[in-house]
Order: sequence, then structure tokens, then C-alpha cells
Amino acid sequence: MRNGVARMPFEITNEGDHFLVRLYGTITAEDLTRLANEGAVIEDSVLPVMNRIVDLTGVEEFAIGFPEMFSFAFQRRSRPFSTHFKSALIACEPVQVGYARMFQTLNTNPMMEIRILDSVQDARDWFRRESVGSDASATP
Repeated sequence: MRNGVARMPFEITNEGDHFLVRLYGTITAEDLTRLANEGAVIEDSVLPVMNRIVDLTGVEEFAIGFPEMFSFAFQRRSRPFSTHFKSALIACEPVQVGYARMFQTLNTNPMMEIRILDSVQDARDWFRRESVGSDASATP
């Protein structure tokens, strides 16, 4: 909390056919916990399960390590989903790509196909171009 105001280094929006999650600033373990909890509430309010884009390009610092990422990925991979969906991680800087790859490696939820891409537009094109499960292991 800064100056009595809760810090929210992420925003989640429903884009109609997918969720857009933008992260920015410094990401802490508490932020990951809040993101997982808020994301679950939003996901549970919309059926069918929608694809999502997680934009990491605004993150300036990851104040987390492997244990925090493992815990976050465990929450995501343990979550039951009713259908398959795609999750695009947008990362450009080396540290962003590193954290995206760590999450991709740790999250083995069989209902989620994860790719690391360069832009939000690339993610939207991927959603339109391919059906889920057609190439789950591909990353640029």
C-alpha cells in the first residue's frame, strides 16, 4: 500500500472474446496472489472459458523469484477448467521472456495452451488462426 492507496500493478479487461491482462511496474508475490484470486473470480463469471492475453511489456521489475512463480503456476495448473483455451504471454525484454518461460514451463494444466508472443496483435491473430491443441508446444 502506498500513501494509503492499494497498489494495483495489473488490470484485467473482458475484450468480448478474450481477457486482456496488463501487468506494469513492479510485480511482487502479493500481486501474483491477488492476480490469481481476482482472475479466478472473473473466469468463474464467464462461460465458456475464454482465451487470454497477459501483457508483460509494462513490467519494469519482477520482485519475485522461483518460489513465488512456482506457487502462482501451481494455482493456475491446479484450477479446473471446463474447456481448452489459449493463454498468450506477451514479452519483449529478456527478463520478461525469462519469467514468461518459467510460468509456461511450470504450468502444466492440460486445458491451457500457452505461447510466448511479441505483441497483443500476434496473440489475437493466433486466437483466430489456430484451434486449441493444434501445436501446444510451439513458442517463437
